[in-house]
Amino acid sequence: MKRREDKRWRSRERARVAKELHTEAELLSSTGEFETPVTAASRHDRPPEASPAPSELWEEAESARDAGHTMRAVQLCRAFLAAEPGHLPARRALAQMLASAGDADRALAELDRAVALAPADAGLRLDRARVLGDAGRFAAAQREVEHVLTHEPEHTDAVTALGSLLARRGLWGDAVRQLRHSVELDAERPATWCQLGEALNRLDDLSSSLAAFERAAAIDPLNPRALQGMGRVLDRLGRSDEATQLYRRAREATGR
Repeated sequence: MKRREDKRWRSRERARVAKELHTEAELLSSTGEFETPVTAASRHDRPPEASPAPSELWEEAESARDAGHTMRAVQLCRAFLAAEPGHLPARRALAQMLASAGDADRALAELDRAVALAPADAGLRLDRARVLGDAGRFAAAQREVEHVLTHEPEHTDAVTALGSLLARRGLWGDAVRQLRHSVELDAERPATWCQLGEALNRLDDLSSSLAAFERAAAIDPLNPRALQGMGRVLDRLGRSDEATQLYRRAREATGR
């Protein structure tokens, strides 16, 4: 009698467990978390999934970067570079994304690889200088810029970069000399005129500072930095009403 009861109990228990497993499988299937097992035969019948072509990876990386999906863009860029290690635009883009994410060391490592591929590319050296400067490593940044100027003394971007670095180090007189040289080489860059205006303001050369900011505003009338700079100088000159108007215009220009 006891044996028959045990047998019936085991039978009921197997039925209960089978029902629970069936219910769980249905639930997982409905949520997409359960897939029917693939038999060996069907696995062989299924064609292998093709890996994306390198060009597709690069296009996806650019799209992700432009959409602001930086980490996804970094992953795609690395995958592309694994297939195309000599692609300088991708190497440079990867470095820029890493730098913008605050990872200066990895950004510099990517730029080192790029420089090894194209040692004469001045733009790569200046990219290194920017990353180093943003990391507060001004002396190393300056060496990169001076390397460019040794080979191309009239390289406008390098002259401007050196002026910017000198200003960040508080060497205002040296910065003014470099930035004046930069606007002599290219007088149509509002950002350089603004940097010059700021450096001159630090030296209390208010008339020259105002003239530099006015030159920037003449090139780009809605340049907030130029308008703000003019306002600061006019404030120092005691022309507060004019300064207030310029501050208002700068705020409006910021939201344009």
